[in-house]
Amino acid sequence: MVALAVLASINGLHNWYAYDDVSLILSNAAAHSLSALVHVWGQPYWPPGVGGALYRPLTSALWAVEWVVGQGSPLPFHIVNIVLYAGVSLSVYGLARRLVPPSAAVIAAALFAVHPAHVEVVANCVGQSELLATLAVTTATLVFLDSPSGGARSRWLIALLYAAGILSKESAIVLPALLLVAALTVVRDGRPWRAQLAAFRPLAFALLVAFVGCLTLRYAVIGTVLGDPGHPMLAGASLPTRLWTMLGVVTEWVRLLVWPAHLSISYNPPAIPIRSHPDGTALVGALMVAAVVWAVIVARRRAPAIAFGLGWTALALVPVSNLLFVTGVLLAERSLFLPSVGAALAVGGVVAIVGEWRGLRVVAAVCIAAGVWRSAIRQPIWHDDHTLFARGVIDAPRDYYTHYLWADQLFNEGRTDDAAREAGRSIDLSRGYPPALALLADVYARDGACDRAIPLWRRALRVMPWLVPPRVRLAACLVRTGEYADARAVAVEGIAHGETDPALRQTIVAADSAASRRP
Repeated sequence: MVALAVLASINGLHNWYAYDDVSLILSNAAAHSLSALVHVWGQPYWPPGVGGALYRPLTSALWAVEWVVGQGSPLPFHIVNIVLYAGVSLSVYGLARRLVPPSAAVIAAALFAVHPAHVEVVANCVGQSELLATLAVTTATLVFLDSPSGGARSRWLIALLYAAGILSKESAIVLPALLLVAALTVVRDGRPWRAQLAAFRPLAFALLVAFVGCLTLRYAVIGTVLGDPGHPMLAGASLPTRLWTMLGVVTEWVRLLVWPAHLSISYNPPAIPIRSHPDGTALVGALMVAAVVWAVIVARRRAPAIAFGLGWTALALVPVSNLLFVTGVLLAERSLFLPSVGAALAVGGVVAIVGEWRGLRVVAAVCIAAGVWRSAIRQPIWHDDHTLFARGVIDAPRDYYTHYLWADQLFNEGRTDDAAREAGRSIDLSRGYPPALALLADVYARDGACDRAIPLWRRALRVMPWLVPPRVRLAACLVRTGEYADARAVAVEGIAHGETDPALRQTIVAADSAASRRP
């Protein structure tokens, strides 16, 4: 497993910092010294001014160590990612080995180790949060399977791993549900299910203590439970709209887990549409969900490994489904990392059933080789922002967000005409994505056209009033054009929203000073 995981991911060792790496690691001074080992416990995951308020102190602490060891080089981050990925692959093998025969366990874990949908997690430095959380969840499940009704030591070890997972990334929150499904499917216990649930209570209490402790700490630091703002295309969406949208995404989940030939850095409208009513794709997704539920019920006694694997996948997808609450993404390959563990276990259960088929090893070998090849050639795409975002518009030409990312990169490179074109494309596809509007305004402002930029900034801030750089630039342009009262009002509104950028207070001073000199 280790060799396959390394083969599939070693091609990314030469990658630089890309995407969220830049804000969270490269440009984040708080992550550049060992003092962060203490400070991260009282700070949000995202640095000030970037947006978002997640809380992942264990991940942030590990980054600080890697930065100091590598003196700013991304190499330690990528090495640690590969090591963690190999560890997760080994833990998947350990889980499969407890459920199915050795040959089936090897195939299941090997397919997990080379899965191309995992490239985003391993190739991007910030993927460590997903790797750490998944390693904690799989290790805790191994402890549970080895001692489902064990003593206090096992219970509190599982609870400690649960806390470590949550403090690495929120996806680990589903661990108690996964253990409950394991107890009802693969744990060999002849007692009635009511008795099994009663035996589960001491562990449930330990997990509850860990959950409440992490949640309390999170709320004390960031002042909220969820953290990041929801997806802008789902802002104010009703539950039926989120349901039909999710069912449409189900088909993409299945495709990426089963046949990840086409990958993308982004999955957004109109490529992934927001559905207010059912359509053919949503109905197919509903049938897939029904098929999974039916398979879990049928396989619970006949093929428990399949039931457990499918149940794991379904439960791990619930937090990113946008049903219980609106997340920041409709679909992301990184959000499939933990669910893919269950998919691998289900595959192991299928292989155990058809193990006598002579062509099985040939098919498995071909799939594993194809996975290594696809993952290896995908790794360098995450080398840096230019490479990644240029590829994004190729992989997803109908995705508004890929065009926005590419426009922002072009703007930073000084290619303002190209940036304006890509920003306009993002605006057209999204019908007014606020950051794209703000970016196009920045292009106009750089050319001295404040009259064209001001309406775009205002439009962006009406939808996303928390955007700080557009507000600062809008206020500055208003001062430049002599609209001092409006400039002051824009800056005051930003401060009222809790923004701390000193440029806003400087704008108020400048506006007041200029207004006082006006005849």
